[in-house]
Amino acid sequence: MRCDFLEANDCPNSSYVWKSLLAAQPILKKGRCWRVGNGASIQVLKDYWPPNQPTKKVLFQPEDEIWEWRVSDLIDWQNHQWDKEIIEALFHLFDVKAILKVPLSRRVVQDALVWTLTKNGRYTVKSGYHVAKQMRKEENHSGECSVQRANNPI
Repeated sequence: MRCDFLEANDCPNSSYVWKSLLAAQPILKKGRCWRVGNGASIQVLKDYWPPNQPTKKVLFQPEDEIWEWRVSDLIDWQNHQWDKEIIEALFHLFDVKAILKVPLSRRVVQDALVWTLTKNGRYTVKSGYHVAKQMRKEENHSGECSVQRANNPI
């Protein structure tokens, strides 16, 4: 089965190189977010796209979930702006505010995955390293344990 790298899984007979690449997945997932262009590539409830949300996702599931729902379905193409009426009718107020803050492109361009932790939206090893350090710190403080952890460098 073909899928996006960020959705790929390991399998028992995968190579050391593939396992090494997959080790970077959590870091990449932590800093990624979709930049809305035409909205056709972005799934409303599954993808990470409202960058001003804590999780970069819609937080409250709407009562009416539409199959294959795309961000493009929430855009008023006549006026090139969010369809505020539809958004307010379907989403929790917290999500409405977050969605309406997402800037829309005046040009109809493709959606793009961006790295939210640099100003230009591009991944750098330095920014990835900082994410890895932060994740390690969170992991070490997630719970107390009587067993001493091995010193595992990033």
